[in-house]
Amino acid sequence: YEMKEVHVTIDPVMDAELLKTLRLFGTRTCIRYSMEPIKFIKTVYHINTYTDGSIMYPGKTPPALLLNSSYSPSFAAGLLQMRYIYSMPVERITKYFADNGFTLRKATANKLIARSADVLENFYKAICQVVLQQDYVSADETYHKVLLAKTKPTDKGSKKGYLWL
Repeated sequence: YEMKEVHVTIDPVMDAELLKTLRLFGTRTCIRYSMEPIKFIKTVYHINTYTDGSIMYPGKTPPALLLNSSYSPSFAAGLLQMRYIYSMPVERITKYFADNGFTLRKATANKLIARSADVLENFYKAICQVVLQQDYVSADETYHKVLLAKTKPTDKGSKKGYLWL
């Protein structure tokens, strides 16, 4: 993943004039990782309209993932990731957002999830049409842990199951 990298040079704590007279002997590197809470970015578009006296030339905002939505694709992707990848309930997501300075109503979050699902469904249908038109289709074999009912005390409770797509 991309990670913001900050470089800091640390000199000994001493008189600045004395430091200028010294020769650098060597440098060692120490790495420390830190984490910042989730960040929200508000982009405000100022849309200008020009005229030559008879014709209007309006500016246009960049296209949105969801029609008439104030939320970007990255916002929707983050919301879907929290909901489905990390299995967080919508109530917990909206509380997490509020704790980090962004108010999102539960109803708005649910609507955004539903509308994003519609967009993803359309992508799925388009991909299916393209795949079915191909002469050659390959498949992937993916495994997933499958839970089993324990019938004996020695049973593990799960086994490796396979999905063929």
